[in-house]
Amino acid sequence: PLLVHGLDPLTLSAGSDDDRLTGLGVTLDVAETSNRLVWAQTSVKEPFDRVPEKSLFDLVWEGMPNNRCVELIVDLTGLPSPTGIYQGCRLSQLLIDFYLDRAVVRKWREAHQNVPILRSGAEFLVLCQKKSGAERMRAELLKILDNAGLPVDEAAESSICDLNAGDSVEWLGYTISRQAGEWVYEPVGSVEGSFS
Repeated sequence: PLLVHGLDPLTLSAGSDDDRLTGLGVTLDVAETSNRLVWAQTSVKEPFDRVPEKSLFDLVWEGMPNNRCVELIVDLTGLPSPTGIYQGCRLSQLLIDFYLDRAVVRKWREAHQNVPILRSGAEFLVLCQKKSGAERMRAELLKILDNAGLPVDEAAESSICDLNAGDSVEWLGYTISRQAGEWVYEPVGSVEGSFS
């Protein structure tokens, strides 16, 4: 609870089908209510292997009031390498979520309070109103990720979709588009069916 307390409310779980569907509902609600239908998307390449340990533990020290707990976390997860989180450790997912929240999402919020960013695991989605703004915001996100020591997946680096212009996007395991002003989404790889 000490580490996950205060995770950004737009951090979406993609663990189960219900989690993904709930996260999809949050995404569509935020996009609809703020009229942000141009989406810039990126994901971190191999996040567990790339997290700089020193930066991670500096944030853990800063974010936890109990030094003995921090020392235990450092002892349980510390590796001889200066980067990466050991994925066999029970704290791995918790630490990667904590790092992405503190080093990326909070930095984003400080710089861009009025531009929503959503996160699911190591995937980020910035909701914008115009394509030119999305390009600028994507560049800002890439800068924040670089400062956090996190390289982006090159395939996702240039993903900007204008849903009003007929583009579709994959997010939380769904292909999402707009048709006649209505949301259409279906599971990725689905042959038939859509929901609105």
